[in-house]
Amino acid sequence: MVTGAFFPEVSGGGLQCKTLIEALRENIRPYVITTSAIRKSLRRGRIDGIEVFRIYLDPRSFISKFRAFFNLLLDFLKIQSRIDIIQLNGFTQKNIPIILLAKLFRKRILQKLTSVGCDDPLAISMQRWGKIKLFFFSRADGFVSVSPGLTDRFLGSCLRHKRLYFIPNGVNTRRFYPLNDNARKIELRKELGLKSDTKLILFVGFFSYDKAPDLLLNSWLDMDPEIREKTQLLFVGATSTGYYEISENLVKGMKFRSSGLENKESVKFIEKILDIEKCYQAADIFVLPSRREGLPNALLEAMSCGLACIAAYLKGVTDYLINDGENGLLFESGNAKALTDKLTRLLKQDAYCRQIGIRASAEISDKFSLEKLSRRYLDAYEELLPVKKRL
Repeated sequence: MVTGAFFPEVSGGGLQCKTLIEALRENIRPYVITTSAIRKSLRRGRIDGIEVFRIYLDPRSFISKFRAFFNLLLDFLKIQSRIDIIQLNGFTQKNIPIILLAKLFRKRILQKLTSVGCDDPLAISMQRWGKIKLFFFSRADGFVSVSPGLTDRFLGSCLRHKRLYFIPNGVNTRRFYPLNDNARKIELRKELGLKSDTKLILFVGFFSYDKAPDLLLNSWLDMDPEIREKTQLLFVGATSTGYYEISENLVKGMKFRSSGLENKESVKFIEKILDIEKCYQAADIFVLPSRREGLPNALLEAMSCGLACIAAYLKGVTDYLINDGENGLLFESGNAKALTDKLTRLLKQDAYCRQIGIRASAEISDKFSLEKLSRRYLDAYEELLPVKKRL
């Protein structure tokens, strides 16, 4: 599998990749090739029994790109005789040499689409050097769509005749589950340095303009002060790494605004946490204000943990997970006032808040359990392999 980041570096795609490997461990022999924003990261090692090749890459440096290509070539040559299928999770320029090598050594390619407007074929064709990128993208033997929105974009492109599998992102429901023990919830909050006597509102994700954490902060600040003072806002996600998604100006602006509050503890930032389920289980409300997504892992995990979730309306993505008013709430993307109104509604109606959380958890358990969805990947692998090599 090829991914942009992998455990212990935190990214939605990397964590989904690791979770899928764990679910398929008895049926596959996995290798992971990943890039890293950390210069001193270990080049090769094992993560929970998974052999990982980690390549440092600074996308701003030509020398770094050249070294990364050389290391990629070496790593691929070490394992090429042991692999049958290469699964590409997302598509960026660094995938092009992998695709060339895969074709040279006659390996099957399964390309996963991860974000509407980013790595779907319509979006790729509109990018700089779009025709060249689309040519390599189209060399895959099969494609995976994780949401109806991505499926629509694929079927509306010149690749609509290609083999497409619909496999939503899955959740490990044995890890992400509702915490009904209030005493344990208070313990988790103390462990995380959070208040125990407030409603906790949670954001999980990169600090980027696409993820829009600033929209949540602005909406929260615009709430009735009497309601707001009974809440705490928790932002979980990297703010100071070299990932290109992160906007330093956005981070600085948010921290400056929150530092001016009378109650300094009402907004808290956690840079990195590996046992992220503790944050979900300690929270009451989860907010996904993103302007662009594929099928957000954070929203799936929050729903699985029984949180009342509010998400920006993204056609074919968040409305695929949330039936507005039933198992969550949707608001117009980018509309801070609409988000303020949704937050206020949940904070005023405790029983309703709990009820939609219960429905959300049931929805994930029924339709998005990783145990159920991982079988679809095995089916796709078998279909892509030559008959003599099938599982």
